[in-house]
This record gives sequence, structure tokens and C-alpha cells, in this order.
Amino acid sequence: MNDRLALPFVLLPLFVLTRPTGEVLPYWLSHVVLWEVVAGAVLAALIGYVAGRTLVWAEFKETMERTSLLTVSLVLSLTVLGVTQLAGMNGVLAAFVAG
Repeated sequence: MNDRLALPFVLLPLFVLTRPTGEVLPYWLSHVVLWEVVAGAVLAALIGYVAGRTLVWAEFKETMERTSLLTVSLVLSLTVLGVTQLAGMNGVLAAFVAG
């Protein structure tokens, strides 16, 4: 998580060097900070919450065995990683938040 949270601060100097001066800060704030980090974390938290409530429901109804919990967690992490990467968000940070 530490490396992924440092990513916006690594990208800022790169944008300063590669983009026109007037659009560096607005692009960095809107695209990197708000979209990749914040929106990715919100989407991952939502997916993680829904998955958690589904697991609680399945355990209450006794429709799931304890051994399948590993499979569910693997599928959850890969789903969150794939969805957020396709949306252009920070996938590894999102998978951490969803867990």
C-alpha cells in the first residue's frame, strides 16, 4: 500500500516535465488523485462491502463451507483488480481497500 500511495507524488514531477505548465496541477488532481486513488478506493470499498455482506448472508443460510472462503477472497481480489484497472484506477490499492 505504501508504494501505491506514493505513486501520485512520483507522477507529479513527471507531469511537470512532460505537460504544459497550466494543465499540470488540474490534471494531476483530477486524474491521479481523485480518479485513480479516491474513486478507486470508493469503488473497491463498495465491492468489498457487497462481498462481505454476501458472505455473511451465505454463512447465515449455511450455503457455504469454510474451505471455499479462500476461493472467494481470491476471486474478490482479482475482480477488484480487474475492474479498477479497466476503469483506469489504481488496482493494487483498490484490492487492498476491498480486502
